[in-house]
Amino acid sequence: MNEKLAGWAGFRQLSKGVRGFHYERGEKIMNWMPPGETEWFMGRDRVPHFTDSLDACFEWLVPKLRREGEYPYLTEIIIDPTMCDEEMYYCYLRYDSLHDDGCIEGEESQGSAITPSLAFCNAVIGMIK
Repeated sequence: MNEKLAGWAGFRQLSKGVRGFHYERGEKIMNWMPPGETEWFMGRDRVPHFTDSLDACFEWLVPKLRREGEYPYLTEIIIDPTMCDEEMYYCYLRYDSLHDDGCIEGEESQGSAITPSLAFCNAVIGMIK
């Protein structure tokens, strides 16, 4: 899920050529190009861990969902631990979607998980499908 969100947010995985990967402790790690950058970086901790961090979600995903004139366009976020049960977080996203006929319609996406960031990511995945 994290790689799918990174790709959607504009991170590009480099081709598997010379700079496309490196090794850390014997494990092959892919290199990524961040959105709007021309310099690639390496290291697993350089691609945001969206599923583990609301900070990363709000830094990289929310701005993409709030670009003027682009759809889907996020209009409301609710993250609430009380809407499911004590051990789950619930995330509700309301957004405007542009349909093929040119109509803009309000839609919803929901996600739930044991952490707020994972609940948010589940809702975003539902929204961008």
